[in-house]
Amino acid sequence: MNDERDTLMNSLYLIIGLASTLANGLLLLLVWRKHRVKKKYIFLTGFAVGALIEGFGYFTAAVRRFYFDTFFDGHLVDLSKCLATGIHMLMFLAGDTISTSSLLLISLERLLAVKWTKLYQRLSVRVMNCILLVPFVWGFSDVLTFLLISIQLHGVVVNPHCFVTECFTRTFYIIHNSMSIVLGYSVVIIYAIIFLWLRIHKTQSSTIRAIQLRRETKITKRIFLLIVMTIFFHIFPQTLSLAFMNSANWLKFDKVCWGTKGFNLSLNAAMLIVVHPGLKAELCRVMNDVRRCSIVKFCSCQKRNSSDQHSSNNFINDPNKSLSNKCIPRSS
Repeated sequence: MNDERDTLMNSLYLIIGLASTLANGLLLLLVWRKHRVKKKYIFLTGFAVGALIEGFGYFTAAVRRFYFDTFFDGHLVDLSKCLATGIHMLMFLAGDTISTSSLLLISLERLLAVKWTKLYQRLSVRVMNCILLVPFVWGFSDVLTFLLISIQLHGVVVNPHCFVTECFTRTFYIIHNSMSIVLGYSVVIIYAIIFLWLRIHKTQSSTIRAIQLRRETKITKRIFLLIVMTIFFHIFPQTLSLAFMNSANWLKFDKVCWGTKGFNLSLNAAMLIVVHPGLKAELCRVMNDVRRCSIVKFCSCQKRNSSDQHSSNNFINDPNKSLSNKCIPRSS
């Protein structure tokens, strides 16, 4: 029964990993193409990268667990082996920190764009790119802290699957998850302030200001869907997981939380592409480019085949004429 449950969980992780990697890889491609011309997509790049890293962590975790279930007998291993080969743990850690902190930057950017529009317009792309480095430095610091703490632990044996709940110390696990929860609820508070401010100042603006507010409000509402889904599928289950950490069934509940969190990674990417007109238009351009390239390649192959056939026929009819039409390098 446990083997069947483990196989089911590994299969679920594999599906989540593949879906998240593909969806967020596509989102990252679209955001990167738009990022080159519009600064409102810059912080979305950080979110997409974080989700992509975390999604690939699910995939590598599933592959590793299938491998160990097939070729090993399930004996406990030293923690150092997990640190050396369990790259999925580092991906979970870095991806979660990068995506959650990028979400906070997105909400702060929306607050700036709505309340201090002129200041936001003066904000250069270079400055925003520098700010975008903060989530990545934070994620790297999280990984480095985990490694520095773990290498000092000796004589610790864990499951060969290298579960995060076993490899992280209890204190580090609580601190990291608490940080994600605080960032998530901070985003909710910032968005509540934004919508409250929009409601109060909706009828007290000049014509130009009203147009600006309507434009920024549309963008803010699209991002709000991302906030809601992240809170519902990630932050809120994570809060419950920490709250019931001392209960007997905590590990089972924590696995459910990991499942909803992984499901949310691909769902967020798909939702952003669907509801965001700029990203949807960019996806159409990419698909048209791919279709056009395929048609051009097919046509060029057809032309080449026709040309080769025509040349062979000419050679049969008149070998000298056929040779004269070949591209023979001229002597200098």
